[in-house]
Amino acid sequence: MGHHAHSCLESCLGLRLSRRQWMHVLASGAAGAVLAAKRAHAGALERVFPPPPPLVSPIQGAIDFHVHSAPDVFGRSLDDDDTAELAMRKQMGGLVLKNHVFETASRAYLLRKRFPGLQVFGGIVLNGSVGGVNLQAVQWMRRMQGQYGKVV
Repeated sequence: MGHHAHSCLESCLGLRLSRRQWMHVLASGAAGAVLAAKRAHAGALERVFPPPPPLVSPIQGAIDFHVHSAPDVFGRSLDDDDTAELAMRKQMGGLVLKNHVFETASRAYLLRKRFPGLQVFGGIVLNGSVGGVNLQAVQWMRRMQGQYGKVV
């Protein structure tokens, strides 16, 4: 009889009770069986779910492909060092420095030395300040020490 009750409760309610829990169920009768089953079931649910994963920055590993920082001919809220420091603190993957009038490959080289682990690239914008569409300006920018000038 005990075996039959065990099989029925286990198959109908999906519960697995210890020997002690079954002894309590059998001693308390039908009403006690349902109450004990609910308690056992509730306890099982509490142990099933793992803790949530740790929180991470939503920009962790991201690369900002359009960074205008000082020094510049226009007012900028952050300079290169402040921008790179913020990117490192937020665990970003990298930066691409932009400027409307000068190349930024040399600045990328200096930031990489100061902030190892942060990928920083520069480039050149072919505006009038560098002669417009100027193949020589691009070639010289690419030759800058470190070869971090990648964006035209």
